[in-house]
Amino acid sequence: MPKLTGGELLVKCLEVQGVDTFFSISGGQLLSIYDAINDNPNMRLITPHSEWAAASMADGYTRVKGKPAVVMSTVGAGAISAVPGIGTAWADKTPLISISPQVQSWKMDPYHESLQGCDQEAIFRPITKWNGVIRQWDRIPELVQKAFREAFSGRRGPAHLDIPADVLFARKSVSDATLKRMLVGPDHTRFTGEIR
Repeated sequence: MPKLTGGELLVKCLEVQGVDTFFSISGGQLLSIYDAINDNPNMRLITPHSEWAAASMADGYTRVKGKPAVVMSTVGAGAISAVPGIGTAWADKTPLISISPQVQSWKMDPYHESLQGCDQEAIFRPITKWNGVIRQWDRIPELVQKAFREAFSGRRGPAHLDIPADVLFARKSVSDATLKRMLVGPDHTRFTGEIR
C-alpha cells in the first residue's frame, strides 16, 4: 500500500483535472508539491520573478491554451503578492486555480503569532469565485474537484485553495482501489462541454 504526502495527492488530483503547468515562486511550505511535480514527467513548473507575475502567467496560459493552470504562492506575503494577478483573472473571468500553503492547522483560527500567517481566505474572497481551506488530508480530492467545478461553471473565474503545511506534509497509506475512487476526472465532477 503506497504512502502519499498531501502534496503528492494534490498533484495527482490536479493532473486528473487536466493540469500540466504550475507557475510558482519557491517556498519551504511548497516542497512536498514541488517534489511531486518533479517526480511526474507530465508536469512542469515555471518560476517567474514574482508571485504577481506567476498569477499573470497562469492567467495568460489558461486563456491561450484553454487548459487550467495553477498559480502557487507561499504563505502570507507570497499569497498577498499574487493578489493583483488573480484580481485580473477575476475581472476577466479566467478560470485559473490558485493554491497557497497555510501555517500549520493548529496555528490557525486565531493565528498564533506565526511569522507569515494571515487570513488568506479573507484576502482571496473578493477576487475569487470560491475559496476554501483543506484542513484534512482525506479531503484534498473533494475540495480540488469543488475548486474546479466553481472555477469552470457559470460565470467563470479563479478559485483559491489554502492548505495548511501539516496537511501538505502528512503521509498516509492509501490502497490502489481507494486512490482510484479519490481521483475522479472532470467528466464526473463538472460540466466539460462547450458553453455557447
